[in-house]
Amino acid sequence: MSAGQAIASQGRSSGQAGFTLIELLTALAVLAILSTLALPGFSTLMWDNRAANLSNELVTALNVARSEAIKRGESVTLCAMAGCATTDWSKGWQLLDDGHNKLREWQPNVPGMAVTAEVAQLVFDGMGRPAASLDILLETGHRTREISVSRSGLVRVSSDTSQGDSR
Repeated sequence: MSAGQAIASQGRSSGQAGFTLIELLTALAVLAILSTLALPGFSTLMWDNRAANLSNELVTALNVARSEAIKRGESVTLCAMAGCATTDWSKGWQLLDDGHNKLREWQPNVPGMAVTAEVAQLVFDGMGRPAASLDILLETGHRTREISVSRSGLVRVSSDTSQGDSR
């Protein structure tokens, strides 16, 4: 046996390798501390991602409605899922043709997020112009996004309207 091997095997008999209980508990304590520091940031990131996904889905619906109106040359209506009679769009929204036949529906599954609009429905004419401007608010506990549709049909998303951070 060489001198290097003799020094390396001091304190441990052959066949023993691994971590001691103290080393394992220390590593777990460090992991627990780091995870408690990272968890609030991860939660915020998760809510921001949900809000971004929901606003993208709603912007897609608005663009599809406008395109469908232009393609058909007749008016189409985008409204809340509850019979086009409520300003609460949290349960989803639907696209209806001029004869009130359902063309498409969106049912996002984002619990804890409120989606409210100024009006119950938005009608696009055959030229793709909305009958009125519209603001839709998507609210989580700590973040608000506003989707605005201008009279020209331009869709704009503002993130965290309480701080004026426009995206």
